Amino acid sequence: MDDQKKKAAIIAVRTKQRQLNMQDEDYRAMLFARTGNHSTKDCTLEQLGVVNDYLTSLGAIDPKGANADGKKRGRVAAEKQALVAKVHQQLAEMREMNGNKPGTYTLSYVDAICTKNQWCTRFDFANVPVLHRIVGALDRTLTFAQKRANRTT
Repeated sequence: MDDQKKKAAIIAVRTKQRQLNMQDEDYRAMLFARTGNHSTKDCTLEQLGVVNDYLTSLGAIDPKGANADGKKRGRVAAEKQALVAKVHQQLAEMREMNGNKPGTYTLSYVDAICTKNQWCTRFDFANVPVLHRIVGALDRTLTFAQKRANRTT
């Protein structure tokens, strides 16, 4: 079962590499910087998740439209792409600060923020002004978490 998940994760990473037109040497340097490995075959499932999230934050789209929650997400309109990429980047930073625990800070978290604040029912339905609010909310959460981390060290 884990072999199938790993193969699917490798395919997703390589697909996103092609979407971003990333040259092989740039891709390998990024892979080494994120995981310490030169090949996806040497990576664990968690490491592949980190690389996958990073490529998503750069603007790549999940190959089959499914995100980390396993839910299908629609294509993003051109005027929303930068803000959606920013949200994915912020979620990746939050996961890193939380030790890259699987299932934390996913789009379900953003859906909950949208619902709680009554902006919309799902992140997918957010318009540009709501996306700005989401980015601001996640930015405040990140700032608070960084201050809290600095106090404990």
